[in-house]
Amino acid sequence: DREIELIVKDEDGKILARSTTSLFVRYVRREIRDMTSEDRTTLMETVSSMYQLSTEEGARTYGAEYKGMDYFTAKYTALAADSSCDRVSNGLGYLTNHAAFVAEFEKAIQSVQPHLAAPFWDFTRDAHKVFSQAGAVKDDKVWRTSDIFDEELFGTTSTTNKYHALDTG
Repeated sequence: DREIELIVKDEDGKILARSTTSLFVRYVRREIRDMTSEDRTTLMETVSSMYQLSTEEGARTYGAEYKGMDYFTAKYTALAADSSCDRVSNGLGYLTNHAAFVAEFEKAIQSVQPHLAAPFWDFTRDAHKVFSQAGAVKDDKVWRTSDIFDEELFGTTSTTNKYHALDTG
């Protein structure tokens, strides 16, 4: 919260009006590793609840903006499952569709925890690590050591997992 002052002056610099008020910032979008530990824990608990509570059940509790992971999974699958016509990750729809998904996901999060914002992942931090350690992006072993993939965030991964899924988390 901040105290701000608005001053209106005429061309000679004489103050014509002055007003002071409080400015309240509801939320700020941050890189996930820059979130406070408390906000990151709240985010993960909120997302976990979205897996447990269906859209129908959650809407009764949190309102119409709530969407559970059943909704997001079905929507993404309907738009992206056909590799010959992926309307989410291929072509001109990439930026707009991902932005729309994030906006809708953020509204769902905020229906449960109004002060949270959907974080972003600045993968350039990890790209720097890849290039400095491996010399090429194709060496995905370095990507897998990102602190994004640890117990506190999304869980650990390995190249030996035959299901191409998280090992833990």
